[in-house]
Amino acid sequence: MELKKLGSRRKGCSRRYLVAVLLPAVIVAGCGGGSSTQSTSKSTTTSSTTQTSKAQTTADRAIASQALLRLSDFPAGWTQTPREGGKQPQLAAEVAACLHVSASLLEETSPTEVESPKFQEAAGNSVQNSVTVVPTNATAAKYVDVFKEAQAPSCLATAVTKLLAADEQKESGKLPAGSSFGAASVETMSFPTEGDQSVAYRISLPFKTKTLMITFYLDAILVQVERAYTSLTFTGVGSPIAAATEESLVKLTVGRLSDALAAGSSTSS
Repeated sequence: MELKKLGSRRKGCSRRYLVAVLLPAVIVAGCGGGSSTQSTSKSTTTSSTTQTSKAQTTADRAIASQALLRLSDFPAGWTQTPREGGKQPQLAAEVAACLHVSASLLEETSPTEVESPKFQEAAGNSVQNSVTVVPTNATAAKYVDVFKEAQAPSCLATAVTKLLAADEQKESGKLPAGSSFGAASVETMSFPTEGDQSVAYRISLPFKTKTLMITFYLDAILVQVERAYTSLTFTGVGSPIAAATEESLVKLTVGRLSDALAAGSSTSS
């Protein structure tokens, strides 16, 4: 059956395309919240300042780690694997230009960003999340605000299309004969507001062979919780992951992050 062939190829070249479709989520998960460096009259920082900075980074990473999804959060039959893919600096710069923000906001990787593994079920559906803790609530809010702009959906759709076009050239001939991906579309999801603010997008990508038409769905949800933000991505094969499942995992993450931030504040006070 053609669907089985597609499924078997998903472990090979098709997986590259699923990773490519995750681009918006990778951009959202990629930090932007790292602190900027200010010049001073001294050529080097003092060891005490460095130690304080390292201690704060360690503490913030510990807070972020507590909010990551775990395999125990999923029903029996789900498995976890290492993440695939990585940052796309050039494409991130193009998205930043489209959103009219500094490229550094999307390109910079924060030392306090942590990522979960990729959780997947036999049908191919998958979930993953990342969490970043930044110095202030305002910094976290600024990052989320960028993806609430009216032009965000079209910017993300353009980014996905460009990445797919570039990837198809590199992987030419490795997909089944007569198969191709259609144009990516991005829409704002109707999703309950979580944390201090949140934004949710659904990216849809059609794929067809000679005898099969299937659509991949990626729901990307970005939530600010005080001085942190978390990105959750849900990839569905053939249909979106159930809304109840998505809402449950987002609420779980937000709750853990709120608790971890509160505990971290109590410890530092």
